[in-house]
Amino acid sequence: MNADGSNPIRLTNNPASDESPVWSPDGKKIAFVSDRSGNPDVFVMNASGSQVIRLTTDPAFDGQPSWQPISIPHARAVSPTAILFSWGDNTGEMGYRIQGKQGNCSSSNPWETLTDAAANTTSFLNNHLLPATAYSYRVSSYFGAGAFSSYSACASATTGAAGTPHIPMGLRAVSQSATQVGLSWHDASDDETAFNVYRRADFGDWVLLDTVAENVQSYNDASATGNNAATSYHYDVRACNVSGCSMPSSITPLVPLRPIRLAASATATNVHLTWKDKSSDESGFEIWRKNGACDSESPWAIAQTVAADSKAYDDLGAVPGTAYAYRLRAYYKTVAAPHSFGYSRFTGCVSATAP
Repeated sequence: MNADGSNPIRLTNNPASDESPVWSPDGKKIAFVSDRSGNPDVFVMNASGSQVIRLTTDPAFDGQPSWQPISIPHARAVSPTAILFSWGDNTGEMGYRIQGKQGNCSSSNPWETLTDAAANTTSFLNNHLLPATAYSYRVSSYFGAGAFSSYSACASATTGAAGTPHIPMGLRAVSQSATQVGLSWHDASDDETAFNVYRRADFGDWVLLDTVAENVQSYNDASATGNNAATSYHYDVRACNVSGCSMPSSITPLVPLRPIRLAASATATNVHLTWKDKSSDESGFEIWRKNGACDSESPWAIAQTVAADSKAYDDLGAVPGTAYAYRLRAYYKTVAAPHSFGYSRFTGCVSATAP
């Protein structure tokens, strides 16, 4: 109907109940709930009411459809000829459409469809590009029956200079003491002559910390003073040769501050852990557990990962009558692929016996 309520038009004509309509962002589709299949399922149709398609088939209740926006995408140049484009996975999509163009986001160059990707895909590697050239990307969710979400925001990156190495991959920065952080990475190039290790304290400037030889894949920063309790250190590693260095990362791992005051107590049904969060930028916490007391020789293993800002955890999987030791650390995961990680130092160990 019109905005003033005049000229209403019936879009569905079925004796079943059709309800909860939701317009697609582009205004071309309507998702709705109907029990025409025998129980409530989600359907989609054209805005005119044509081409009704059933999207869910679960015997349980399927309702409250929504058209999910895509989280902020990122583009990272990984070599002189390749860019990795990544985004956050939606819920309920059937696939994605990735478009790209040469030039920055503000470029007037036309968008072209590069590929259609399966549901739950979160990245696309665009190869065979020109060195030292800007490229831009955007992505749309596909919900079936020709229904797409609006395109995401644009993300752009510039490929590396010709002849420069591929970026190192999988950088990990792990606090080992109050003054030391251990770095490790995967050497993804075969033509580097050295690696430059950079560090930034809190929001300060990047500083060249050291240069290590080709094929080296680790480094110990013994001057990370205060990384446990006062200063967050960021790290970046760049592969270099006679043509220059790999592109710096705009999203780098940091080492979160160490959690403190870990305590464990046995409740009526489980072991309850509490701690104080000292960091403001962690992605979450890793809770490690082993059988026996803190001095037992049993191996440590991750029992659970909990969200950022958590301050408590109930170990519901603890076996009654069994003694356990616990420790935890904060971790940081970069939001964009290729992902890098930072880890705080572990807390001290505490123990408790499951009720």
